[in-house]
Amino acid sequence: MTHQHAWLWWGVGGVILFSVFVFWRYQFFHTVPVATELSTVFKIEDILPTFVGQDSVPVINDPVFESVASADMYLRNEGRGLSVIYKGAARFYPYQLLVWHEVVNETFGDLPLLITYDPLCGAGMVFERSVTRADTIAYEALTFGTTGSVWNNALVLSDKETGAQWIPLLHRAVSDPLGGTELFPYPSTEMTWQQFKDTYPSGRVLSRETGADRDYTKNPYADYETNMDIYYPLTNLDGRLNAKEKVFMVFAGEESKAYPLELLEEAGILEDTVSARTFTLTSKDDMLTIVSEEYTDLPAFSMYWFCASAAYPNIILYQY
Repeated sequence: MTHQHAWLWWGVGGVILFSVFVFWRYQFFHTVPVATELSTVFKIEDILPTFVGQDSVPVINDPVFESVASADMYLRNEGRGLSVIYKGAARFYPYQLLVWHEVVNETFGDLPLLITYDPLCGAGMVFERSVTRADTIAYEALTFGTTGSVWNNALVLSDKETGAQWIPLLHRAVSDPLGGTELFPYPSTEMTWQQFKDTYPSGRVLSRETGADRDYTKNPYADYETNMDIYYPLTNLDGRLNAKEKVFMVFAGEESKAYPLELLEEAGILEDTVSARTFTLTSKDDMLTIVSEEYTDLPAFSMYWFCASAAYPNIILYQY
């Protein structure tokens, strides 16, 4: 074999090896290994680092608010966000901003709140920042930050006061010194900007004055909402629904139940009972609300099915 042919074969071999490597990388980031056993037990080793480091995502600690008229200059009417009401005052936290920051450490009047948006799970959630440890030690207002890690693609946060790690999707701390401490959800409603400005014309809106240089007219996750990509491995992949189908997840007692948004939109209104707690779900103009005459502590959030079913493998799926 001549030197020329030898170099040719080496070149072909290199291309093949490179192609195999690219294929492996693609499979790693675009296919999801399924656990052989379903378990509700949280394992710390299932927390995975992402391509960003701790505190690389700039959280908002001193939120500034603007009027509806001012925010209307750049917010998209169909853009979604969280509406929070406290003592008659309304505030709106647009996902257009939260997708860049993920966390707002808010004090609404005298109420410390954690406003968080999880881009990979498509979940906006609100919790009280005041917590009480199992040994009754109370923390008046924890300050949350990002860790750059995920669990089943869900955000993993940490607090500045103790260094404990928290997973909002699980509503609790998952590491010492606060492991097992609960986060108590505060009522919020996901709605479009059009719905908020029509309903609360005198409301206040999270401002672009965040201290960070970001183009809030763009989405750093591009077409993630419309493609089928799942970035990181899951401990469980439930095939009852498409992975990125949106569900409305209701937590009642020790049980959780998922309602496909498409089904709710078709029904308009339905009554259901979970853990002996009866409530009514209403879907109107792409806005979901939950009402219970007996219970006021029924947390409910919308998110992708793959996140809901991975975090809660025993989740009940509503069907007609």
